[in-house]
Amino acid sequence: MFLVTFHGDIKNAWAYDDNGNLKAEGVLDKDGDQLRGIYLEQASPGAAQYLYVADGSKDSSEVYCYRGAGTSYERVSTFISPDDEEAMLHPFAVAFDGHGNCWVSNQNTNVVAMFAVESDGQSAYHSSVGTYLTGLYPKIGKFLDGTVVASSRAPLPDAPQTEDVTAVPIKDGGLDVKIKNDKITHSVRDVVFYMFSNDSGNYPLLFVSDEPAGLVRLYQAATGTHILDSNQLGSPVHLLLAGDTIYVGDGNQVLSSPVPNFFDPKVNWAFNAVSLSPPLPGDQPVSGMAFDNSGNFHVAVRSTESGEVPQVWKYDSSFSNGAPWPATMPDNPEFLLHIPD
Repeated sequence: MFLVTFHGDIKNAWAYDDNGNLKAEGVLDKDGDQLRGIYLEQASPGAAQYLYVADGSKDSSEVYCYRGAGTSYERVSTFISPDDEEAMLHPFAVAFDGHGNCWVSNQNTNVVAMFAVESDGQSAYHSSVGTYLTGLYPKIGKFLDGTVVASSRAPLPDAPQTEDVTAVPIKDGGLDVKIKNDKITHSVRDVVFYMFSNDSGNYPLLFVSDEPAGLVRLYQAATGTHILDSNQLGSPVHLLLAGDTIYVGDGNQVLSSPVPNFFDPKVNWAFNAVSLSPPLPGDQPVSGMAFDNSGNFHVAVRSTESGEVPQVWKYDSSFSNGAPWPATMPDNPEFLLHIPD
């Protein structure tokens, strides 16, 4: 089964079976404002598995915690709120390590912030600013609470808390941002956690989609140390980690790359197009992506001004035999979450 969030007038998540047939509308007991990332996680050791949903718009900046199963979920708490966390403004995505830490990408402050999850899994509070950032600016640096990946520009429109924040150059890992008519048009997007392991040990990492820079970027998860950037892409937004492969939606294409071995000084981190058969239609931009338990690949595309309608496409495990879901999308699909039945 899939849960889908939408960008537009639909303020709730809808449920679909693995073949793309509608199972239920409005699976959350309380609507959000603009639902974004959706995750089923055991976020803290010993805690229950909850459904976490980012709600990010100009009027709402929360991450909610829901309890439930199947097609019915009850909100039990506000997991993170801007009332307590200054970095939280227009959240897009959340990443969890399963050991009591999470990271949130925020479009209006243009930072990725780290949070410590309470033992019950129902709330989180900001961690310390990443030591990479405080090391870069030991005396003059000022960062929003919990920041591990900073913005390359400050202050930012509609984010008064960024007035005195230190901007970090893009070359040092600061995230790019595009502003037009005193409004942010493009900023940080998706974030995913990955545990890199080799003979030397385990290394917690963050993949971050820097849409305005046209890069997927790699950081140490706890310190925020900037490690590596991908090859130049167009407009990377959504990320999907499956095993040791990272996928990114870049315009109308799905690209993929093996997780880079950043220990190799000659590593050339490049994404290449996934050969979808048939290709996705028209020029519809890719949004959420997910694999089901049978290895089938599902990818959402948005509507366009030229009239193409929003859809979710299903491909087999070799990315062939693609066809759109039979269910009509009621709005532009945002994130896809697969939940085993």
